[in-house]
Amino acid sequence: MESAGSLRHPTHEHELIRRELWKECSVVCSLCRFRFSGPTYRCLGCRFFLDESCASTEPPFQIQHPFHPEHPLTLEGTSDRPLYRCGSCRFRLDVMIAIATLPASAEREMILHIGHPHLLTSFHTNTTLSETCKLCREKIHQGKFYGCSRGCMFLLHQQCAELPPEILHHPFHPQHSLTLEDFQWGSEFKCEACSRAGYPGPGYSCSECDVRFHVHCAAWALPSRDHQAEIEHFSHQHKLRTLHQKESISELKCAVCRDGISGEVQYCYKCRFFLHKTCGDQELPREIMVHPLHPMHPLILQLKPTCNDNDQGSWSKSHKYFRRDNAPIIFRCKESCRFSLDTKCALRVLEEGLVAEIQHSAHGHPLELLIMHSYKCDACQKGLAGLTYSCKIHKCTFKMHISCAKLPLKLQHPLHPSHPLLLNTALSKEGFICSLCRKKSRGFSFSCTDCWFYLDIVCATKRPTFKHPRHEHHLARFSSSCPASLTGDKQQCNSCGKDCGYWDTPEYYGCLSCNFNLHGYCLLDLPRTVQHECHPYHPLVLFDKFVLGRPDDQYCDNCEEIRNPDHGVYRCEECWYTVHIDCVLQPKLLDYPFLHELDRKITCLDKKIKAMEIELQASRKELYALKQEKKTEALKAWRIAHSVNSEEWRGNK
Repeated sequence: MESAGSLRHPTHEHELIRRELWKECSVVCSLCRFRFSGPTYRCLGCRFFLDESCASTEPPFQIQHPFHPEHPLTLEGTSDRPLYRCGSCRFRLDVMIAIATLPASAEREMILHIGHPHLLTSFHTNTTLSETCKLCREKIHQGKFYGCSRGCMFLLHQQCAELPPEILHHPFHPQHSLTLEDFQWGSEFKCEACSRAGYPGPGYSCSECDVRFHVHCAAWALPSRDHQAEIEHFSHQHKLRTLHQKESISELKCAVCRDGISGEVQYCYKCRFFLHKTCGDQELPREIMVHPLHPMHPLILQLKPTCNDNDQGSWSKSHKYFRRDNAPIIFRCKESCRFSLDTKCALRVLEEGLVAEIQHSAHGHPLELLIMHSYKCDACQKGLAGLTYSCKIHKCTFKMHISCAKLPLKLQHPLHPSHPLLLNTALSKEGFICSLCRKKSRGFSFSCTDCWFYLDIVCATKRPTFKHPRHEHHLARFSSSCPASLTGDKQQCNSCGKDCGYWDTPEYYGCLSCNFNLHGYCLLDLPRTVQHECHPYHPLVLFDKFVLGRPDDQYCDNCEEIRNPDHGVYRCEECWYTVHIDCVLQPKLLDYPFLHELDRKITCLDKKIKAMEIELQASRKELYALKQEKKTEALKAWRIAHSVNSEEWRGNK
């Protein structure tokens, strides 16, 4: 049975209500297991959510599946995750995988792949699955794929299953052919392309040189039919080809920015020379007449003619700055100075107007601009990578990010609107506890000493997510590891009353000052206009706030309770009828049948509890009487024994 805005789905026992998630909120679909935002069908009594695509999918109640041909599989809708289960044995199967692997008989195609001992069957899916391809480790996306028909959950993309068993003249190893083989457990190796550790499973190797590659590393370097054109670039002596790299590979560096390659990449087969397309299209100046870090001489762009190996260089000191020894493109001093800069650092200094030396109020010594790695910023306690301000005194270890050096001395923060927060640069071993993330920090803080309110630099620079009509202050985003309370206790949602920070919906939103918290899925987009029985004459329009007369004399025209003037309201634009948001929306939530069922169960449990309490009280009285009787009998026994002992003593005497 379906009504407007509601749905009965075979994967869940309760009615699902259509809601619009708040734009900043996302939840996990209980069917496909993907995180989504926007329209959702949710169960008000369970943590069950469906996106629109899964809500429109109706799995059959019973199927005969090739993964388990011995018995039929029956759909079980639970409050956690729906599955197909076998009633005769313990076999169970994810619903989305089961649907995707039920092909028509005419579509079946069998192949034998080196990475799996069983035959693989072709399937087709109209949605992205939560399972990953065993070769490229990416999600099984829409289209054709292959899977083991024996239920091994060995799945391959079509393009991964159709990779050639042998590659001749591969760009990374042109002297010998590469063969696709199945690497077993214990056969550890390092991929020659990305320098990352290898893992068991299919891969390419050269039997003569003991060279091995990940499948995806060998595959993306193969020439593509869509990118056959070659281009010339002034930074390299050979022509470059273009490819698209989905996964970022940090071990292979762009010649300009020195970041890991990803996205559209231009590269040379022979030299393993890489350029991001955006970096390749960038116009680099051939000469910088005056650079702030080396103002005495001009800097010229220097190109290295060859780059024949995959060595990414080591950090070495040149003058007082750092660069990569083998960076193909650098700026160096035009004269005889041993001064050079990477293009990324050289251009960033010019673009941001950085100076070589500053005097900061947080430190008594002058700070100079250097390139540093593997150190920690004294202000925010985060790692340093790249341009950094560091103390000029040799034995002083003070360092800070450029962004931390530009922090304001005073901050008006929405999470503490009553007072401004002052920058505290005093460093102490004891540190402080951040009022937002509840983590200890020994760095700088923005603090209000009157209220004992402290924010570390990371939390202070993160702006609150949004202003919600149900609360007068800004709401910050939290996770289960950072409670929205100065006491650190578990918080409850002010909308549904349930605890915040569950594993499936760890994000929630809260106001620190008021201990006001909302689940992400409780931040429903409120309707702009509603027609309600409390005011049937005109529609009620949503307003962020409405004040008529004195702010301390605002009342709801429906419940006649006092209302907060900073809260959102529903108001009639024609006659100024003004009501709480909850007075308009809350009664509708009480009409769902399963809520009455829950009320009935709660009433039954209350009766059982009262009956057990009566029995327990009677048992306690009986227990007390038995204990008293035991004491009386014990006292009688003691008196009898005492009198017998006394008579024996007199007789002996």
